[in-house]
Amino acid sequence: MLITIENFDKFQPSMSEEESYHFLKFYQGYKKWFVYNSDEVGVEQATALIDFFSQFHGKIPFPNSVLEKESYWSNTPLGIFKYRMLDDGSYTLVNHYKKISGYLVQGLYWQNGFFYFVKDETKIIQLKLFVDENTFYEKQYPDILSR
Repeated sequence: MLITIENFDKFQPSMSEEESYHFLKFYQGYKKWFVYNSDEVGVEQATALIDFFSQFHGKIPFPNSVLEKESYWSNTPLGIFKYRMLDDGSYTLVNHYKKISGYLVQGLYWQNGFFYFVKDETKIIQLKLFVDENTFYEKQYPDILSR
């Protein structure tokens, strides 16, 4: 089953909330990314780009390979992250035993890019897609982004 924004809630994260929080903070600065933000390109455009990337352009390494060039295209991500972001920017458990205000942050990552989205109880607030330079140019992603 393909993972899309619409069916994302059916999938379990591959790391804890704490690991998810720290991973997202780290991976955003891991390399130079071309970033598509729904605040700038609109929710429909960001959703279309995310679905397109995750279905056709995500790359994962061959087993036992540490070289970035030794990878292949896969719609199965390297991992899934998910945590609840509190109003002060910190994190907590997604399913807390008591109701806590905050936003759900969820995403997928590959070797050459990742996306995440932030939502409240009723709707998506923000979507962001991060694509590396090689994928951006090789797959001719539109130049409508923040750098």
